Amino acid sequence: MQIRTSRVRAATNAALYRVVISRMRSHSPTRDYVRKRTAEGKGKMEIIRCLKRFVAREIFGYLCRASRPLATVSSTS
Repeated sequence: MQIRTSRVRAATNAALYRVVISRMRSHSPTRDYVRKRTAEGKGKMEIIRCLKRFVAREIFGYLCRASRPLATVSSTS
């Protein structure tokens, strides 16, 4: 079964948008970033685009760390 990449991309984009909107409301560092960019004259959609890229990189980092094999722990008895 082939996964339609356009649907996956749309779903991913929608999820990132929700995360960014939520962060813009309640995450202090993100709110500070929005204030700073607004003062620079950036528009809301451009700020959201930048934040989505940041969140995507952050999530990708977590996924890459999770996919690494765990180090074997030798038990000493």
